[in-house]
Amino acid sequence: DEHPYLAVSPFNLVPSCSICHVKKGRVSARGNIPILNPYFDHIDGEWPRAVVQMDDGLPAAHYELSPQPSWSASLRKKVEEHFCRLELAERYCVKAGNVLSNFPSSLSSHGKLTKEDVLDIFNERYQSEKNCERRDWAIALYHNLAENEEYAGWALDKAEAMRASLE
Repeated sequence: DEHPYLAVSPFNLVPSCSICHVKKGRVSARGNIPILNPYFDHIDGEWPRAVVQMDDGLPAAHYELSPQPSWSASLRKKVEEHFCRLELAERYCVKAGNVLSNFPSSLSSHGKLTKEDVLDIFNERYQSEKNCERRDWAIALYHNLAENEEYAGWALDKAEAMRASLE
């Protein structure tokens, strides 16, 4: 209302999901660092980092920032603000949780697999997600899973139990 010309300015039009749109709020009214704009902010490297661990026998993903050495201090601060204000760590954990809990059922239809086979599946998914370039949470998740033997073993055990229960 105060600045109607901003309604059509590319500097103000940041594509986002409805949750992010609400969470980002009115940047100018808060005086905070603006959130990332995919049209103008080019970030190299994989900036969210996923860590998948087994907690009480169940997999859990945790996300954290992984600033790249090539980032300027202002870009680092902008990425941190974006990550925190939009509560991406928490939201990414929910998305990753769905992948982690549903993955063993996708394995149960395969024949006999090894841990290496499962790690290869994750590596293929990691490479595929990297080509999409916009699902940062999935890129980080599959990057971790491609090297995570503990989760691969857990998923294989669950898939085997599912197969056995169907026999």
